[in-house]
Amino acid sequence: MTDDVVMSRFGGLPDRRRGIRGTDAHGAAVWLSFSISKKLYRCPGCRRELAIGAEHALVRIVPGAGDSYHQHWHMACAHELLLRELTDLEAVAADARGSGARPSLSKGNRRRVALERRTRRGR
Repeated sequence: MTDDVVMSRFGGLPDRRRGIRGTDAHGAAVWLSFSISKKLYRCPGCRRELAIGAEHALVRIVPGAGDSYHQHWHMACAHELLLRELTDLEAVAADARGSGARPSLSKGNRRRVALERRTRRGR
């Protein structure tokens, strides 16, 4: 998809109501949603900081098997670097979740879930 087509279709996205869903070169589902930073993050696109309170793109990557991870990107970096590498782009409702995507858990709940998994495995 050319840069002009991407910008004309997804120029203002993600916003508070709509996000973007696509697929990367490895077949992983990629979701871009709107977020406001609650702490300092470093954008993987430009390696600069995202200030507290900055509007940015929260990028969730679901490589498969129910695993997922996320990154915090400047909106401009996500549009310039990330969107041009994704295929099957579509606008989706901001609260839509793809199959395999899990709701984000608080830090304490992530620890609890990890402990439960280790306990079940006998570790």
